[in-house]
Amino acid sequence: MLNLDQESLRESSVSHSELNREMDMSCLKGARILLAEDNDINQEILVELVTAFGLFIEVAENGQFALDLLNQRTFDLVLMDMQMPVLNGTDATREIRKNPIWKNLPIIAMTGNAREEDRIACMDAGMNDFLFKPIDPLELCRVFLKWISHTGKELILSQNRPETESSQNSFLSTIKGLDVTLGLSRVVGNKSVYISILRKFISGRKNTMPFIRHYLKTDNQEEALRLLHTMKGIAGNIGAMQVFDLSYELENSLKKENNQEEVESILISLETSLQELIEDLEKALPPENEFTKIPVEEKRLNKICANLLQLLQDDDTAATYFLEEYNDLLASAFSEDFSKIKEATKSYEFEIAISAIERACKSRNLRVR
Repeated sequence: MLNLDQESLRESSVSHSELNREMDMSCLKGARILLAEDNDINQEILVELVTAFGLFIEVAENGQFALDLLNQRTFDLVLMDMQMPVLNGTDATREIRKNPIWKNLPIIAMTGNAREEDRIACMDAGMNDFLFKPIDPLELCRVFLKWISHTGKELILSQNRPETESSQNSFLSTIKGLDVTLGLSRVVGNKSVYISILRKFISGRKNTMPFIRHYLKTDNQEEALRLLHTMKGIAGNIGAMQVFDLSYELENSLKKENNQEEVESILISLETSLQELIEDLEKALPPENEFTKIPVEEKRLNKICANLLQLLQDDDTAATYFLEEYNDLLASAFSEDFSKIKEATKSYEFEIAISAIERACKSRNLRVR
Protein backbone atom coordinates (compact mmCIF):
# COMPACT_ATOMS: atom_id res chain seq x y z
CA MET A 1 0.00 0.00 0.00
CA LEU A 2 1.40 3.42 -0.98
CA ASN A 3 1.89 6.06 1.70
CA LEU A 4 0.74 9.65 1.16
CA ASP A 5 4.21 10.83 0.10
CA GLN A 6 4.52 8.03 -2.46
CA GLU A 7 1.07 8.71 -3.93
CA SER A 8 1.70 12.45 -4.26
CA LEU A 9 5.09 11.82 -5.83
CA ARG A 10 3.61 9.61 -8.54
CA GLU A 11 0.83 12.11 -9.27
CA SER A 12 3.14 15.14 -9.51
CA SER A 13 4.47 14.66 -13.04
CA VAL A 14 3.86 17.90 -14.94
CA SER A 15 4.99 19.11 -18.33
CA HIS A 16 6.07 22.56 -19.36
CA SER A 17 2.82 23.14 -21.26
CA GLU A 18 0.76 22.07 -18.23
CA LEU A 19 2.53 24.70 -16.15
CA ASN A 20 1.59 27.29 -18.73
CA ARG A 21 -2.06 26.15 -18.74
CA GLU A 22 -2.50 25.90 -14.98
CA MET A 23 -0.51 28.90 -13.77
CA ASP A 24 -1.05 32.55 -14.53
CA MET A 25 2.50 33.54 -13.56
CA SER A 26 2.19 37.24 -14.31
CA CYS A 27 4.00 39.91 -12.33
CA LEU A 28 6.97 37.79 -11.23
CA LYS A 29 9.59 37.92 -13.96
CA GLY A 30 12.94 39.11 -12.69
CA ALA A 31 12.29 38.29 -9.03
CA ARG A 32 15.40 37.20 -7.11
CA ILE A 33 15.42 33.85 -5.30
CA LEU A 34 18.00 32.69 -2.76
CA LEU A 35 18.34 28.91 -2.57
CA ALA A 36 19.95 27.45 0.55
CA GLU A 37 20.63 23.79 -0.32
CA ASP A 38 23.71 21.60 0.13
CA ASN A 39 22.91 18.76 -2.29
CA ASP A 40 24.22 19.35 -5.83
CA ILE A 41 21.41 17.40 -7.53
CA ASN A 42 18.72 19.36 -5.70
CA GLN A 43 20.59 22.56 -6.55
CA GLU A 44 20.64 21.74 -10.26
CA ILE A 45 16.95 20.83 -10.34
CA LEU A 46 15.82 23.99 -8.57
CA VAL A 47 18.10 26.25 -10.61
CA GLU A 48 16.57 24.77 -13.77
CA LEU A 49 13.01 25.23 -12.52
CA VAL A 50 13.49 28.77 -11.25
CA THR A 51 15.30 30.02 -14.36
CA ALA A 52 12.64 28.36 -16.54
CA PHE A 53 10.11 30.61 -14.82
CA GLY A 54 12.15 33.71 -15.70
CA LEU A 55 13.38 34.31 -12.15
CA PHE A 56 16.93 34.93 -10.98
CA ILE A 57 18.45 32.46 -8.50
CA GLU A 58 21.61 32.27 -6.42
CA VAL A 59 22.75 29.21 -4.50
CA ALA A 60 24.10 29.03 -0.94
CA GLU A 61 25.50 25.66 0.17
CA ASN A 62 24.42 26.12 3.79
CA GLY A 63 22.61 28.51 6.10
CA GLN A 64 25.71 30.57 6.88
CA PHE A 65 26.38 31.21 3.19
CA ALA A 66 22.74 32.23 2.85
CA LEU A 67 23.18 34.82 5.60
CA ASP A 68 26.33 36.10 3.89
CA LEU A 69 24.50 36.54 0.57
CA LEU A 70 21.57 38.29 2.23
CA ASN A 71 24.02 40.81 3.66
CA GLN A 72 25.37 41.47 0.16
CA ARG A 73 22.26 41.50 -2.05
CA THR A 74 18.48 41.86 -2.01
CA PHE A 75 16.23 38.84 -2.57
CA ASP A 76 12.46 38.46 -2.91
CA LEU A 77 12.20 34.98 -1.41
CA VAL A 78 14.38 32.32 0.26
CA LEU A 79 14.06 28.58 -0.40
CA MET A 80 15.53 27.04 2.75
CA ASP A 81 16.52 23.40 3.07
CA MET A 82 16.06 22.07 6.59
CA GLN A 83 19.07 19.74 6.83
CA MET A 84 22.36 21.46 5.98
CA PRO A 85 25.89 21.43 7.42
CA VAL A 86 27.41 24.41 9.28
CA LEU A 87 24.03 26.10 9.86
CA ASN A 88 20.75 24.26 9.29
CA GLY A 89 17.51 25.73 7.98
CA THR A 90 15.76 26.50 11.26
CA ASP A 91 18.85 28.08 12.87
CA ALA A 92 19.54 30.14 9.74
CA THR A 93 15.93 31.36 9.72
CA ARG A 94 16.16 32.43 13.37
CA GLU A 95 19.28 34.45 12.54
CA ILE A 96 17.54 36.07 9.57
CA ARG A 97 14.52 37.07 11.67
CA LYS A 98 16.77 38.83 14.19
CA ASN A 99 17.40 41.53 11.58
CA PRO A 100 14.38 43.85 11.18
CA ILE A 101 15.38 44.47 7.55
CA TRP A 102 14.36 40.88 6.77
CA LYS A 103 11.21 40.85 8.91
CA ASN A 104 8.92 40.41 5.90
CA LEU A 105 11.24 38.34 3.70
CA PRO A 106 9.37 35.13 2.70
CA ILE A 107 11.28 32.03 3.80
CA ILE A 108 10.00 28.71 2.43
CA ALA A 109 11.04 25.47 4.12
CA MET A 110 12.08 22.55 1.92
CA THR A 111 11.87 19.21 3.68
CA GLY A 112 11.32 15.55 3.02
CA ASN A 113 9.55 15.13 6.35
CA ALA A 114 5.78 15.54 6.45
CA ARG A 115 5.49 15.19 10.23
CA GLU A 116 3.52 17.78 12.18
CA GLU A 117 6.42 18.36 14.58
CA ASP A 118 8.63 19.36 11.65
CA ARG A 119 6.00 21.82 10.44
CA ILE A 120 5.73 23.33 13.93
CA ALA A 121 9.53 23.64 14.20
CA CYS A 122 9.64 25.53 10.89
CA MET A 123 6.86 27.92 11.89
CA ASP A 124 8.43 28.53 15.30
CA ALA A 125 11.70 29.45 13.58
CA GLY A 126 9.91 32.08 11.50
CA MET A 127 9.32 30.35 8.18
CA ASN A 128 6.29 31.23 6.07
CA ASP A 129 5.44 28.07 4.11
CA PHE A 130 6.53 24.55 3.12
CA LEU A 131 7.60 22.64 0.05
CA PHE A 132 7.96 18.89 0.39
CA LYS A 133 10.76 17.09 -1.43
CA PRO A 134 10.95 16.05 -4.19
CA ILE A 135 9.80 19.51 -5.27
CA ASP A 136 6.67 19.53 -7.42
CA PRO A 137 7.01 22.28 -10.09
CA LEU A 138 3.34 23.23 -9.72
CA GLU A 139 3.70 23.64 -5.96
CA LEU A 140 6.81 25.75 -6.50
CA CYS A 141 4.80 28.00 -8.83
CA ARG A 142 2.03 28.34 -6.25
CA VAL A 143 4.53 29.31 -3.56
CA PHE A 144 6.05 31.99 -5.78
CA LEU A 145 2.62 33.38 -6.65
CA LYS A 146 1.57 33.43 -3.01
CA TRP A 147 4.66 35.02 -1.46
CA ILE A 148 6.55 37.13 -4.01
CA SER A 149 5.49 40.74 -4.22
CA HIS A 150 4.04 41.51 -7.64
CA THR A 151 6.15 43.70 -9.89
CA GLY A 152 3.71 44.20 -12.76
CA LYS A 153 6.01 42.35 -15.15
CA GLU A 154 4.93 39.32 -17.11
CA LEU A 155 6.46 35.91 -16.45
CA ILE A 156 6.80 33.74 -19.54
CA LEU A 157 8.23 30.23 -19.45
CA SER A 158 10.98 29.87 -22.03
CA GLN A 159 9.46 28.67 -25.29
CA ASN A 160 12.73 26.98 -26.23
CA ARG A 161 12.59 24.40 -23.48
CA PRO A 162 11.59 20.89 -24.58
CA GLU A 163 8.49 19.04 -23.48
CA THR A 164 8.53 15.71 -21.67
CA GLU A 165 7.39 13.81 -24.77
CA SER A 166 7.80 10.09 -25.18
CA SER A 167 10.17 10.56 -28.14
CA GLN A 168 12.66 12.15 -25.74
CA ASN A 169 12.32 9.41 -23.18
CA SER A 170 12.85 6.34 -25.35
CA PHE A 171 16.60 5.96 -24.78
CA LEU A 172 15.98 5.37 -21.04
CA SER A 173 12.45 3.95 -21.14
CA THR A 174 13.54 0.32 -20.75
CA ILE A 175 15.42 0.87 -17.48
CA LYS A 176 13.67 -1.01 -14.68
CA GLY A 177 12.41 1.15 -11.85
CA LEU A 178 13.00 4.50 -13.61
CA ASP A 179 10.03 6.75 -14.40
CA VAL A 180 11.64 9.00 -17.01
CA THR A 181 8.54 11.16 -17.54
CA LEU A 182 8.38 11.93 -13.83
CA GLY A 183 12.12 12.64 -13.70
CA LEU A 184 11.98 14.98 -16.69
CA SER A 185 9.01 16.81 -15.22
CA ARG A 186 11.21 17.81 -12.27
CA VAL A 187 13.37 19.88 -14.64
CA VAL A 188 10.51 21.13 -16.87
CA GLY A 189 11.42 18.66 -19.62
CA ASN A 190 15.09 19.67 -20.04
CA LYS A 191 16.73 16.46 -21.22
CA SER A 192 20.31 17.79 -20.91
CA VAL A 193 19.80 18.71 -17.27
CA TYR A 194 18.11 15.36 -16.56
CA ILE A 195 21.06 13.46 -18.03
CA SER A 196 23.45 15.59 -15.97
CA ILE A 197 21.49 14.75 -12.82
CA LEU A 198 21.48 11.03 -13.65
CA ARG A 199 25.28 11.13 -14.00
CA LYS A 200 25.58 12.80 -10.60
CA PHE A 201 23.28 10.14 -9.16
CA ILE A 202 25.59 7.41 -10.46
CA SER A 203 28.76 8.96 -9.05
CA GLY A 204 27.18 10.02 -5.76
CA ARG A 205 25.27 6.84 -4.85
CA LYS A 206 27.82 4.11 -5.64
CA ASN A 207 29.14 4.03 -2.08
CA THR A 208 25.94 4.92 -0.23
CA MET A 209 24.91 1.40 0.77
CA PRO A 210 28.36 0.36 2.15
CA PHE A 211 28.33 3.52 4.27
CA ILE A 212 24.80 2.82 5.51
CA ARG A 213 25.81 -0.70 6.50
CA HIS A 214 28.91 0.64 8.24
CA TYR A 215 26.90 3.15 10.26
CA LEU A 216 24.34 0.53 11.25
CA LYS A 217 27.08 -1.89 12.28
CA THR A 218 28.71 0.78 14.47
CA ASP A 219 25.35 1.82 16.04
CA ASN A 220 25.37 5.21 14.32
CA GLN A 221 21.76 5.09 13.21
CA GLU A 222 21.54 8.89 12.91
CA GLU A 223 24.08 8.96 10.07
CA ALA A 224 22.51 5.92 8.40
CA LEU A 225 19.12 7.66 8.44
CA ARG A 226 20.65 10.87 7.09
CA LEU A 227 22.10 9.01 4.08
CA LEU A 228 18.82 7.16 3.53
CA HIS A 229 16.82 10.38 3.70
CA THR A 230 19.10 12.02 1.13
CA MET A 231 18.95 9.04 -1.22
CA LYS A 232 15.17 8.85 -0.95
CA GLY A 233 14.84 12.49 -1.98
CA ILE A 234 17.27 12.18 -4.89
CA ALA A 235 15.63 8.97 -6.11
CA GLY A 236 12.27 10.72 -6.09
CA ASN A 237 13.73 13.61 -8.07
CA ILE A 238 15.04 11.41 -10.88
CA GLY A 239 12.00 9.10 -10.93
CA ALA A 240 13.84 6.05 -9.50
CA MET A 241 10.72 4.69 -7.89
CA GLN A 242 12.01 1.29 -6.75
CA VAL A 243 14.91 2.92 -4.91
CA PHE A 244 12.56 5.59 -3.53
CA ASP A 245 10.07 3.02 -2.18
CA LEU A 246 12.74 0.79 -0.64
CA SER A 247 14.56 3.77 0.92
CA TYR A 248 11.26 4.84 2.46
CA GLU A 249 10.60 1.34 3.81
CA LEU A 250 14.09 1.02 5.31
CA GLU A 251 13.91 4.50 6.84
CA ASN A 252 10.59 3.66 8.50
CA SER A 253 11.78 0.22 9.61
CA LEU A 254 14.83 1.72 11.33
CA LYS A 255 12.81 4.46 13.02
CA LYS A 256 10.31 1.89 14.32
CA GLU A 257 13.20 -0.29 15.52
CA ASN A 258 11.87 -3.36 13.72
CA ASN A 259 13.63 -6.70 14.07
CA GLN A 260 17.01 -7.22 12.44
CA GLU A 261 15.72 -9.81 9.95
CA GLU A 262 13.23 -7.34 8.47
CA VAL A 263 15.85 -4.58 8.29
CA GLU A 264 18.33 -6.93 6.60
CA SER A 265 15.74 -8.06 4.06
CA ILE A 266 14.98 -4.47 3.01
CA LEU A 267 18.70 -3.63 2.98
CA ILE A 268 19.40 -6.45 0.52
CA SER A 269 16.50 -5.44 -1.73
CA LEU A 270 17.64 -1.81 -1.73
CA GLU A 271 21.25 -2.75 -2.48
CA THR A 272 20.15 -4.92 -5.40
CA SER A 273 17.77 -2.34 -6.83
CA LEU A 274 20.31 0.49 -6.55
CA GLN A 275 23.12 -1.55 -8.08
CA GLU A 276 20.94 -2.66 -11.02
CA LEU A 277 19.79 0.92 -11.63
CA ILE A 278 23.34 2.28 -11.63
CA GLU A 279 24.55 -0.46 -13.98
CA ASP A 280 21.63 0.11 -16.38
CA LEU A 281 22.20 3.87 -16.37
CA GLU A 282 25.91 3.48 -17.06
CA LYS A 283 25.08 1.38 -20.11
CA ALA A 284 22.30 3.65 -21.39
CA LEU A 285 23.71 7.16 -20.92
CA PRO A 286 25.75 8.68 -23.74
CA PRO A 287 29.42 9.53 -23.05
CA GLU A 288 29.63 12.74 -21.03
CA ASN A 289 31.78 14.67 -23.46
CA GLU A 290 30.08 13.38 -26.61
CA PHE A 291 29.03 15.99 -29.16
CA THR A 292 28.20 16.16 -32.85
CA LYS A 293 30.88 18.00 -34.82
CA ILE A 294 29.22 20.62 -37.03
CA PRO A 295 30.47 23.33 -39.42
CA VAL A 296 31.25 26.61 -37.65
CA GLU A 297 29.98 29.83 -39.21
CA GLU A 298 31.99 32.72 -37.74
CA LYS A 299 29.20 35.31 -37.72
CA ARG A 300 26.82 32.98 -35.88
CA LEU A 301 29.56 31.90 -33.47
CA ASN A 302 30.36 35.54 -32.74
CA LYS A 303 26.73 36.28 -31.84
CA ILE A 304 26.37 33.20 -29.63
CA CYS A 305 29.60 33.95 -27.76
CA ALA A 306 28.50 37.55 -27.21
CA ASN A 307 25.16 36.39 -25.80
CA LEU A 308 26.81 33.80 -23.55
CA LEU A 309 29.34 36.34 -22.26
CA GLN A 310 26.53 38.76 -21.46
CA LEU A 311 24.68 36.13 -19.43
CA LEU A 312 27.85 35.27 -17.52
CA GLN A 313 28.70 38.91 -16.88
CA ASP A 314 25.17 39.43 -15.54
CA ASP A 315 25.60 36.42 -13.19
CA ASP A 316 22.54 34.95 -14.90
CA THR A 317 22.17 31.23 -14.18
CA ALA A 318 20.38 30.86 -17.53
CA ALA A 319 23.93 30.70 -18.94
CA THR A 320 24.01 26.99 -18.07
CA TYR A 321 20.96 26.27 -20.24
CA PHE A 322 22.23 28.53 -23.04
CA LEU A 323 25.52 26.61 -23.06
CA GLU A 324 23.70 23.27 -23.34
CA GLU A 325 21.57 24.60 -26.21
CA TYR A 326 24.69 25.47 -28.27
CA ASN A 327 26.87 22.63 -26.95
CA ASP A 328 27.71 21.14 -30.38
CA LEU A 329 28.60 24.45 -32.02
CA LEU A 330 30.80 25.68 -29.17
CA ALA A 331 32.49 22.30 -28.76
CA SER A 332 33.20 22.21 -32.50
CA ALA A 333 34.60 25.75 -32.47
CA PHE A 334 36.62 25.54 -29.25
CA SER A 335 37.79 21.95 -29.03
CA GLU A 336 40.65 22.71 -26.62
CA ASP A 337 38.90 25.23 -24.35
CA PHE A 338 35.30 24.02 -24.37
CA SER A 339 35.60 21.56 -21.47
CA LYS A 340 36.95 24.36 -19.27
CA ILE A 341 34.15 26.72 -20.36
CA LYS A 342 31.48 24.09 -19.70
CA GLU A 343 32.86 22.95 -16.35
CA ALA A 344 33.16 26.51 -15.03
CA THR A 345 29.69 27.52 -16.24
CA LYS A 346 27.97 24.44 -14.77
CA SER A 347 29.78 25.08 -11.46
CA TYR A 348 28.62 28.72 -11.52
CA GLU A 349 32.25 29.91 -11.55
CA PHE A 350 31.31 32.59 -14.05
CA GLU A 351 34.53 34.64 -13.85
CA ILE A 352 36.54 31.57 -14.83
CA ALA A 353 34.10 30.82 -17.65
CA ILE A 354 34.37 34.40 -18.96
CA SER A 355 38.18 34.18 -19.04
CA ALA A 356 38.03 30.81 -20.82
CA ILE A 357 35.61 32.10 -23.48
CA GLU A 358 37.68 35.24 -24.08
CA ARG A 359 40.81 33.11 -24.45
CA ALA A 360 39.02 30.74 -26.84
CA CYS A 361 37.72 33.63 -28.97
CA LYS A 362 41.20 35.15 -29.13
CA SER A 363 42.64 31.86 -30.37
CA ARG A 364 40.23 32.00 -33.32
CA ASN A 365 40.86 35.72 -33.89
CA LEU A 366 37.20 36.22 -33.06
CA ARG A 367 36.20 39.73 -32.04
CA VAL A 368 33.14 39.36 -29.83
CA ARG A 369 30.93 42.45 -29.95
